[in-house]
Amino acid sequence: MRMSAARRPAIAGSALLAVAAVGSGLMGPALVAPTAWAATSALIMGGTGHSLASPPDTLGYVEDYLSAAVDKAIAPASEMNPATGIPQGPYNRVAVITPEQAAPSYGTLTVDESVALGVTALHSCITSTTCDYNQQVGSVAPTPSDTLVVFGYSQSAVIAMLEKAALAAEYGPGQGPNVSFVVSGDTKRPNGGLYARDPSGVFVPFVRAGGYTFGGAAPTDTQYATVDIAIQYDGLVDFPVNPLNLLAVVNAYMGMALLHSTYGDRSLSEPGIIDQGQYGDTHYYLGPTPVLPLLMPLQAVPLVGAVLADVLDAPLRVLVEASYDRSTSPGQPVPFNLLYFPHPLKTALDVLVAIPTGLDNGFEDVFGVRPFHTERPGPFGVGGPDVDLAGSAPAAVSTPAASSTSHAAAGTSVAAGRSGRQMVSADPEQSPSVAAPGPAAPVRAGATHRRAASAARSENRPAAASSDHSTGRTGRG
Repeated sequence: MRMSAARRPAIAGSALLAVAAVGSGLMGPALVAPTAWAATSALIMGGTGHSLASPPDTLGYVEDYLSAAVDKAIAPASEMNPATGIPQGPYNRVAVITPEQAAPSYGTLTVDESVALGVTALHSCITSTTCDYNQQVGSVAPTPSDTLVVFGYSQSAVIAMLEKAALAAEYGPGQGPNVSFVVSGDTKRPNGGLYARDPSGVFVPFVRAGGYTFGGAAPTDTQYATVDIAIQYDGLVDFPVNPLNLLAVVNAYMGMALLHSTYGDRSLSEPGIIDQGQYGDTHYYLGPTPVLPLLMPLQAVPLVGAVLADVLDAPLRVLVEASYDRSTSPGQPVPFNLLYFPHPLKTALDVLVAIPTGLDNGFEDVFGVRPFHTERPGPFGVGGPDVDLAGSAPAAVSTPAASSTSHAAAGTSVAAGRSGRQMVSADPEQSPSVAAPGPAAPVRAGATHRRAASAARSENRPAAASSDHSTGRTGRG
């Protein structure tokens, strides 16, 4: 059943939690390691439709979700090279109970109301000795003295980023909890997130009509180390800059339907993950999508579908990518721009090159040869920028150009209230520094492009929508 827990001391009877915690330090603007041994508690929240309370979620679902969050996101993020500032395990896995509603489809609360209550619940777990969490999974109650890492997916990623902003507004450098964040499918991703692209809902009216008024980009200028994970063409987090490119928009909406529920099927440690670099306090990663979502129905056709989709993907991907700004960091806010169509002549030439490239893809799929002697393109298509793969040489490091104080203020207003839910209170490796300000390094060429293409080829299959109760799936966002 759903339980509100009395806290127990986080260390007592739990020798496995006595680890050298790797976390985000709070001394000055840099992220530095704590000097004391501490428990590392992972505060994990569900996606829309999944509060992680039992019931309504089954205990098996909650356990699988916690395992996926730790094994496929948090733990790999803590082991990345270059280091991200996320603390290493073992982890005390805490299923934080948040509403995760979106009326009328899920529950009776609007998204705004659900998010506001979620921020309140998470804030209590981070800063006090009162936390509403699912005790049935064997967790130990977290305490403010723990090293904390927060995980959010989709709606709860928004909760996490609003709480991050609220903490930044409440605590100065060197003060407050020792907490870091890992988010997947964050709609507030500054360059790509739908609610960051269009916070007012002018171009995407359902944002406002559906009760989504928490728009704006996630902050990147705080003292809290953050890892942001997205899937290419998931339209909620990787929406095109120019909404007049209808091909790119349809592809993004198809991605919402087919990709946003598949984060539990992907892992930050899988081959081909793109390292998009550090921007301020946040390190960004992108899971490539080998076949455009708009071609995935064709790809599912028996016998010929996969080959035809591979042939058509090359020229269509050039046209889709023409409306994305891949040269700008995911951490730099980029709103919708109706005039964004750079290099039209280059785009036309790239389409011409992509036609024989697509034919070569098809021949390679069937016969193992490329008669036109083209190279299989990387994740951003023919003529697109090359990429850095996760675990390779360090990618770009950038510094936010403007303060996100306004975001912090917004987060504070959302978190100001306290939940009316009855809860019982009780007792209670070194991370990197953020690089010095400087321009982003140029995107690498050559070998990384070919390795990414090879990885994409090995993953050349559709990403099916996940079942809510399948092992390790994240469920709805």
